[in-house]
Amino acid sequence: MGLSHYFLKDYERARECLQAAVELLPDQVDVLANYAETLRQCGDTNGALSSCERVLARDPLNGLALTLKVQILADARPDLAWTTAEDLLQLESLPLSAWETLERLCSLRGDTKGARHALQQFLTRANPDNFWESDLEGRLQSARERLAQMEQHLE
Repeated sequence: MGLSHYFLKDYERARECLQAAVELLPDQVDVLANYAETLRQCGDTNGALSSCERVLARDPLNGLALTLKVQILADARPDLAWTTAEDLLQLESLPLSAWETLERLCSLRGDTKGARHALQQFLTRANPDNFWESDLEGRLQSARERLAQMEQHLE
């Protein structure tokens, strides 16, 4: 139920359902990772970061938790975000949102080449038929526009 509410963008109800799921299944890292993402959507970045840390304590290579941690840290602690991003890059298969996050981090550092590479990876790996990715069409359009802007600056 929690994920249904999440995809309907009813984040408060999703938070309630996923919190109940976490209490019933405290060892399920995927439930906890989805709860962390929902907390972030509700504006509770401290709770989201704490939940990410709980996931990573059990599963240090959890792509969703690593990506979310990088997203949260990018604003407040870019140095820690980069350290976590290095862990993220060690994964064989990155979540699609990881490429968007890496693009953002590279852009913050002024690394246009790295940002461009991350956007290209995002666009290449995106699957419009994957319903697990929320607002994928909007994200793809935004990525195409950002990539076009970078290409113009490189000319």
